[in-house]
Amino acid sequence: MAFNTKIDLTNAKVYQADGQQLTLSGDTSIATVGDLRYVTHPTFTGNTQIVDKKYVDDKVITATGQSIYNLASPATVTVGGVTAGTTLTGKSSNCILKEILVPYLLPTFSSFSNDVSTPVEVGCQISGSHSFSWAFTNSGNVCPAAFVIRDVTLPGDLSTGTSTSPVSTTITTKTFASCGDTQVWCGCAKNTNSTLFGSAGYTVTGLLPYFWGKCTCPGPAGANRPTLTAPQVTGGTKIVANSSGSISINFNSTANDYLWFAIPDSVAAKTTWYVDAINNGAIGGGVSPACQLFPTPVSLGSVQNVCWSGQTYKVYVSNKQTAQTLSIAIG
Repeated sequence: MAFNTKIDLTNAKVYQADGQQLTLSGDTSIATVGDLRYVTHPTFTGNTQIVDKKYVDDKVITATGQSIYNLASPATVTVGGVTAGTTLTGKSSNCILKEILVPYLLPTFSSFSNDVSTPVEVGCQISGSHSFSWAFTNSGNVCPAAFVIRDVTLPGDLSTGTSTSPVSTTITTKTFASCGDTQVWCGCAKNTNSTLFGSAGYTVTGLLPYFWGKCTCPGPAGANRPTLTAPQVTGGTKIVANSSGSISINFNSTANDYLWFAIPDSVAAKTTWYVDAINNGAIGGGVSPACQLFPTPVSLGSVQNVCWSGQTYKVYVSNKQTAQTLSIAIG
């Protein structure tokens, strides 16, 4: 005959002889109050299905028996991220510890740009939809819906309400009317403390190009030295870049080639050329095979192309034919 026996475990305990094994089968429920503890934490060996977990309450109980801080406030000294004067009352102990140990980290822009390459040639026009990209430091402290792309040159906000990069937006049409003309955009955001912060500006600059080339004229040194016309200048290799500093040109010329380059008249005259410690020299002086490789430039007006017109250029033509297969730094 089957029967069921239940044992009440009380403080009187249930005696189990040393060396014997107590086997519990079925479900064993432990009340939600009180603790189940090991007198000495056992070492588990072999196969086991026991899951040993330790739980730590995220609310530290204070001496008053409450989990919320209600002692002296505000803070009288600065400790970590808690500055003197900070209200402490009403915050949990863990919250206060976090403010001490992990101060609020202000977000900043680590980058901001768009897909318009810079520089652009004078006369160029930009318009339509363009992609803007950016990144933050401490991005978790940026308000997600308070981001703005701002046109600094033609003041106005282009895109709002997102901090997810990249984003495409329509820009205001801009024509670069002169050398040095610029278009600037920046990003503006708000941190979770409601403080606005901005990026460095992304600047696109309009520049007049410089030109270079070579003219093949066999014969004695200096023979048949060419005089360049405006169409010959603009028919050379065009480089849209800032020519006010040093420029580098690989003419890849032969012993029958004259070398030439032309820079906008607004750029200061070039004074030196350099290939290596042996092959270098000054720029300027007279027109003669016995003089400097490049003499004083000739001023050539009415240079024009499809983007601009009426510009004056300084044109430098070598005094003699020169074979050169290495880059020349001209500054």
